[in-house]
Amino acid sequence: MTHGRLRTTTTRLCRAKFGKDATKRAYWRIAMRKKRGKSAVNDMEHELVNLITKILDIKKTEDHEKFGI
Repeated sequence: MTHGRLRTTTTRLCRAKFGKDATKRAYWRIAMRKKRGKSAVNDMEHELVNLITKILDIKKTEDHEKFGI
């Protein structure tokens, strides 16, 4: 996979070895796996960003209270 796409040479070799239908099914499975994984990764990234933002906000308010700023 390069930039979210299979390389043309790999696809051509798979078609020659396994046939058009099997290659198409495998390509579809890879695309669906990537799609499902991508949304899960994005959700996890958003959760981590929100958590870090909350921690930094708490730290900032504690520093303000500690030093009387």
